[in-house]
Amino acid sequence: MKIATLSCACAIASVPGAVLASFVVAYDDAADATYNSGWANGSNGGYGFGAWSHSAVGTQSMGDSNTNGALGGPGINIGGRAWQAELNPGWSGAVSGRTLGSYGIGDSLEVDVDFGAAGTPGQGVAIFGSGDVCQVQAIGLSSGNLLINTTSTTITTSVPYSDGGYRVTFGIVNATSLDVTIQSFATSVSQTYNVAYAPGSGVQSMTLQTTNPPSGQAVYASRMKVTSA
Repeated sequence: MKIATLSCACAIASVPGAVLASFVVAYDDAADATYNSGWANGSNGGYGFGAWSHSAVGTQSMGDSNTNGALGGPGINIGGRAWQAELNPGWSGAVSGRTLGSYGIGDSLEVDVDFGAAGTPGQGVAIFGSGDVCQVQAIGLSSGNLLINTTSTTITTSVPYSDGGYRVTFGIVNATSLDVTIQSFATSVSQTYNVAYAPGSGVQSMTLQTTNPPSGQAVYASRMKVTSA
């Protein structure tokens, strides 16, 4: 009887369409003890990710995402804090970033971000590989929705701007496409969009970005996770 049961279980496991387990292969958050003394260039909490790399024309520290913008929350703090990245006025581009380890086709990257009082043209979070990029951008207008920018197009999403924070998920579907899911913590709105994205063969990276920000305008992140099927 035991042998028959085992054979049945094996047969079920081999049926096409069977649900496969997924595994967290990389994780880090702002509550990690690595950041107790600050968010230094080269710091690397959690596991599975590369070390943080900071722009020399910016300021990086541990901050309170609830103070980012006028609404006061809900924010994205973990353990009462988040990574706070601010680029100097007059500069544009990546303010902080890191490589994503084994992240590739079939994997999903989740990042909790807070764009705060973003002004036009705003702030963003992006992934990029050896030949492509995908960015989720907040333009900061009270009536505006978040954007998804790729090398080939810009999509205006149905997710409204808020300074309450978002969970952004980048799921690499195959060698030519990416599913981008944006969930608003302030409104609970969640939308998924499929966009063209070619990860290439190299290691993928994630960056927090800003464009010519006014003084004091920061982009926050607090949690990131890569899940692999």
